[in-house]
Amino acid sequence: CSDDGFAIYNWQNDSAFKPLIKNNTIIPAGYTSGIRAGGADILDNSITGDMSGSSSWGSWFQEEYMHGIYSENDNNVIKGNIITNYENGIKAEYVNNTLIDSNYIQVFRRGVYGRESDQLVITNNTIQADQNTIIYTSQGASTIKYNLLVTNSGRGIHCEDQAGIEFSNNTIISNSSGDYGIHISNLSAPIVSNNIIQGFQNGIYAENSLVNYALSYNNLWQITGNMFDGSAMPPLIGDPISLNGNGDVSDIYGNINLDPD
Repeated sequence: CSDDGFAIYNWQNDSAFKPLIKNNTIIPAGYTSGIRAGGADILDNSITGDMSGSSSWGSWFQEEYMHGIYSENDNNVIKGNIITNYENGIKAEYVNNTLIDSNYIQVFRRGVYGRESDQLVITNNTIQADQNTIIYTSQGASTIKYNLLVTNSGRGIHCEDQAGIEFSNNTIISNSSGDYGIHISNLSAPIVSNNIIQGFQNGIYAENSLVNYALSYNNLWQITGNMFDGSAMPPLIGDPISLNGNGDVSDIYGNINLDPD
């Protein structure tokens, strides 16, 4: 593909007609993005970036414009796609009712960027982001479940500004001391349960004027700093003074610190 714009661009605002973008092989060159679409089913596409000239570009431009898939309008289904060797994976900004399911994403910066995206569901994906944040969500109901999230020096999940419903059953791994596994702030209070968080400087951070009692049954392993921190933490979280249902030492909310292997 050429080195500007989008390889495939389809804008749709008619709910009676839903475009299907499926089974394409796309190799964007330069600063070309892969697919930009609204109200579409984006299924089983392969998008492999050619970043040979990216070293001379500004960081802001790379983060804002170079995405494998850009969900531009409401009601997108993004499923079964492979995005590799790219700056960013999927951008779902200022949209509603977006499903991101069963994709494989290997990128240098952000995996999924969901700024002010409501009814955002991210499930069953494998996402590797070398730096920055794997999944970012703000100002909207977001559900993040059953994903494998891997970073080198970046952050796992970042949630702020009254965002989030449930983050559960995810495996979140840092290979090189990323700063936070899950970072929650600015009046956000999602359920955070049954996650494995491994290799970060800090495990779960939650900042809120109200205590979040739904931080439970997580396994935090090889955390070099604080396993739990922030003003929204409930009493005694992280204190190994109880036993969970398997007889393992835990805090009173079922959180443990055991080798997940």
